[in-house]
Amino acid sequence: MAVISNQAAIALKAATCSRGKYKGLLLSRPPKSTSDAYAAWQAAQAVCNPYKVSIFGLVMLAGPQLALFFEVKAALESVGVRNMDRDRNALDRLGVW
Repeated sequence: MAVISNQAAIALKAATCSRGKYKGLLLSRPPKSTSDAYAAWQAAQAVCNPYKVSIFGLVMLAGPQLALFFEVKAALESVGVRNMDRDRNALDRLGVW
């Protein structure tokens, strides 16, 4: 199991729904682009649903955000998490993905 830093864990938690029907899934829209949660959201989308990743958003990530992006992406890939996105889950249920 991958171990991530406290900052990455907080950012990933901020990029997911905290209550309701979609608790634990990624937010439908990315958080504010200057936050660490944005980098975590982009990393999780890169693993779960790469069609939602913003190329411009990745280019604009600064040093600490970029490091956080790669840390979260590597952690999710090592665990094999693919079901954090609602659209990906819907496509899986339809048998399209």
